[in-house]
Amino acid sequence: MKARIYLSRSTSPLDVTTLRALADRSDERNRSASITGFLTHRNGVFTQYIEGPQTALDSLWSRLESDPRHTIERSADLVLSQRRFSEWGMHLLDPLWFPSGAPLDVLEEVLGVAGTPNLDDAALNAVTSVVDRVSNAQ
Repeated sequence: MKARIYLSRSTSPLDVTTLRALADRSDERNRSASITGFLTHRNGVFTQYIEGPQTALDSLWSRLESDPRHTIERSADLVLSQRRFSEWGMHLLDPLWFPSGAPLDVLEEVLGVAGTPNLDDAALNAVTSVVDRVSNAQ
């Protein structure tokens, strides 16, 4: 089981209705491919976490990289011992769900480090910790 988390920037403004429709379509498609995870969007920045079989993730990643609605700025791969979001195909997280915004701030900060091609172990541990926190809050 593998996972990937990435940060990307919207190429055009999104309203709530469009974002929810995107998440609903992704939820259906991901469930059929055995992919689970979450998506959030705030201030023009997407943060998405996906997990599942390597082949399914590779196929989804190819589509994400060529999607003109966003520009991927940073990504990190994680190795999983078990699925974290088994109940979510693609759950849309409302940034307001986190009163302090801290988990999303951490993900954006760690993934947004410019000029570093790979995350070091400390950064990957921070990302994993935040993803676990989201998982436990579900």
